[in-house]
Amino acid sequence: MNISWQYLLLIVTTLFHIVMSWRESSNLLPPRELIDIGDRHVHLYVRGEGKATVFKS
Repeated sequence: MNISWQYLLLIVTTLFHIVMSWRESSNLLPPRELIDIGDRHVHLYVRGEGKATVFKS
């Protein structure tokens, strides 16, 4: 009897994790536009004005 509750708890928590991971991934969008630099792709996020350029990889 005790083992069946453990299996039920395992199944419920696993399903909860799958659903919440799916919901979270649908809300996470990549920042701005994707730029191709040689063999790599970089997401470009532009903010502010002026000549200063900051690149963080």
